[in-house]
Amino acid sequence: MKIGPSFVKIGKAVLYPESELDAWDEKNKVNCRVLARTDVQVEDQA
Repeated sequence: MKIGPSFVKIGKAVLYPESELDAWDEKNKVNCRVLARTDVQVEDQA
């Protein structure tokens, strides 16, 4: 599909240089909105 960072394919393995992944992440970063309600508490479910 030729969408995504540059890669090297060796057999069935697809390898991505770390710098390419970082650049791709920065380019496709989406900023989330802050919740309008401040009385909602998110608890860690671990």
